[in-house]
Amino acid sequence: MPQQQTELLNFLQAYYHQTSEMIIFIDAQGQVIDMNEAAKRVISSDNDMSGISTTICGRCEGLSV
Repeated sequence: MPQQQTELLNFLQAYYHQTSEMIIFIDAQGQVIDMNEAAKRVISSDNDMSGISTTICGRCEGLSV
């Protein structure tokens, strides 16, 4: 991997782990794939994740593929 891509990957990983903003990854089926610690502090893994992903994706401000 070129050095510039490696540096970008390192930056994004650091941001994901250190930010106080909630970051949640949801797949095309609406399943929560992963979330950072900020999100885990607010959203319990005991919650119905399908309901959470529907609510979040209904007002998605992030990248959708």
